[in-house]
Amino acid sequence: MTLVYSQRTGILKHNGKFIAEGYAGKGIGKNTPKMENIPNIGLIPKGKL
Repeated sequence: MTLVYSQRTGILKHNGKFIAEGYAGKGIGKNTPKMENIPNIGLIPKGKL
C-alpha cells in the first residue's frame, strides 16, 4: 500500500490511482514546497509521517 501526496498539486494517490485533492499551507504558502520551512505559512515538511 503506497500513499503519495504531491505538495505542489495537492493530489493524493494510492498505488498510482487518484484518491483526493486538497492543500497544505496558508495564504502564499499554499501548495508552495519552497515555503515548507516557514512556520504557520508553509506546508508540512516532506518525509515519512
